[in-house]
Amino acid sequence: MCSLWQFCNEYAVPKDQLEFFEDITPQDIVCSQKASGVTLKEEDLVVCNVKINLTRGRRNPLERVKIFMDYDNEGMFSIADDRASHLLPVCNEDMIVRVYSKKHELVEVISEAFENFLLKTYELKIQVHEMPEKKKCRRPLLPESNV
Repeated sequence: MCSLWQFCNEYAVPKDQLEFFEDITPQDIVCSQKASGVTLKEEDLVVCNVKINLTRGRRNPLERVKIFMDYDNEGMFSIADDRASHLLPVCNEDMIVRVYSKKHELVEVISEAFENFLLKTYELKIQVHEMPEKKKCRRPLLPESNV
């Protein structure tokens, strides 16, 4: 039988905090749990710190593109971003932290502990996506067929 992790919550790191952002760990979330009937352990959850960039970290990849005046001319030049296109991104890197539960019954507790961590550490309660209510209801597993 295959066990899938249940999505709990995610946090998009603000662009002004990217440079000094430290990865969030399961220990950070477990230590932020409020007193309840359930005690979380680090092995109950998975934290994915995902960095997405345009191949050069925070630097603009178009800085490396040089334009030649003519095919036989060796002189090259760059084009300023505002002259190239209005579709260029403002930031060249994103960081998203996603939290998953290994046990279905802990989704709510882990999500709340993650929100507590964000509130305690960054003084904000931002939630990009939450597990939809209908997804929180556990569906029965289909029996495996012997094919």
